[in-house]
Amino acid sequence: MRPGISGGGRFSENYRLFAGEGLAEYCCLTWVGLADIEEVARRFGADLDNVRDCTIAEARDELPTYPDLTTPHMIVCGRAGDRVVVMEPLGWNAKTEIEQISADEVEVLNLFANMNTRLSLRRAFDGRLLTVVDSGGPRFAEGENPSALDDHLGDLPLFPPHPYDERQGAFLELVFRLVGHRLDADWFGTAVHRRYFVPR
Repeated sequence: MRPGISGGGRFSENYRLFAGEGLAEYCCLTWVGLADIEEVARRFGADLDNVRDCTIAEARDELPTYPDLTTPHMIVCGRAGDRVVVMEPLGWNAKTEIEQISADEVEVLNLFANMNTRLSLRRAFDGRLLTVVDSGGPRFAEGENPSALDDHLGDLPLFPPHPYDERQGAFLELVFRLVGHRLDADWFGTAVHRRYFVPR
């Protein structure tokens, strides 16, 4: 077991959602407060004519083994509760364009994990970045109201010295609590979603 990995701790089930899809090192998941998948894809800048209904695994099979800067940017969109969840297998558009995606009074939550063991949760609404919770600790909080989510953090192991996999599971737990709906292994494994490409 590599340094910083404990098996997931209290939120090991959440962590296994990442690890089961090979996302333990990297992940970009976005919850958009809309029910219309095509509208969400449009907000991401996707080519709406190039769409395929498939599982996440089938979508990932369309990507090259060794992607480079010419590899098309892919998004996979699926419903979860009253929202659309977008997974970016190789990219982080939602992290950098969250204000645009949240335009016209839409709430957007983005969970990003990079390969340097850093996690962040961004919340935006109506074109404004409201809050950023960063796994580096409270001093890295950002947004118009950096402390707006403090009441939801509770005893979640979001920050050091908790091991990285525990923090991953805890960040996912925080999103589940905020949106009132949980993703499960079927959503990542067998559920059919819609795959789009975003022109570079």
